[in-house]
Amino acid sequence: MQENYTTLAYGQPAFGIDDSDPFDLTIDLQAAAAPDGLEALASEIRNRRTAWKAEELAELFSCSKGKIYEMVKTNRIPYIKLGSMIRFPAAAIAAWVQRGFTSI
Repeated sequence: MQENYTTLAYGQPAFGIDDSDPFDLTIDLQAAAAPDGLEALASEIRNRRTAWKAEELAELFSCSKGKIYEMVKTNRIPYIKLGSMIRFPAAAIAAWVQRGFTSI
């Protein structure tokens, strides 16, 4: 049986975002994609009326807030800045999830 993983950096595949390494963005698509796949997660994200906060995405993706900010710093997740605040537009994050968490 072939494993269904997308690795965008280095590291071992994990469910959600691997938080053990700040430069690792490894997603277990098989775990995240059953049965409706990433579309179900993207739909949940897209249905929100307001932009997401880093803390909220960290909880959703089972990683630390620091991991989310590291992805912002390395431009690997869609975000906007509102003054000093960083927010994550629902539609952009949903599209990013549908693409399999690929870099923006």
